[in-house]
Amino acid sequence: MSDSNAINTETFKAAVKRRKEREDLQFLIVEDQKFSRLMLKNFLAKSYTVAMAESGEEALAAYVTAAPDIVFLDIELPKISGHQVRDLLVKLDPEAFVVMVTANNHKQDVETSMKGGAKGFIVKPYTKEKIYDIIDKYIAAKQGR
Repeated sequence: MSDSNAINTETFKAAVKRRKEREDLQFLIVEDQKFSRLMLKNFLAKSYTVAMAESGEEALAAYVTAAPDIVFLDIELPKISGHQVRDLLVKLDPEAFVVMVTANNHKQDVETSMKGGAKGFIVKPYTKEKIYDIIDKYIAAKQGR
């Protein structure tokens, strides 16, 4: 393992530790379309702390900074796809609660997402019901440990 990989692994471990020590829920929204990003933020920011990223690269940096409980991750991102970001997040943090988001309801995307370790899948447009179902699923999973 190279030094940069060791640093990344240690950085992710520190983020996981901070997440476990915190009581309040925090979210990371990874979405390149401003309208969709702000719509989801508006659902969550009234009650929760929300970090945002517009690309896969920003998502990784925001993940280690924010140590989110739930990541809403768009599949179609510039340069690095949401699937690639999810794979890396799950590899570095096996407990990552990643929910894939897309405007396209392709069966292959759903299958790839769930096989890759995603904990949920949302087809846009966002609704409060879809978002709160994910939050309920996260809380139930956390309490089941």
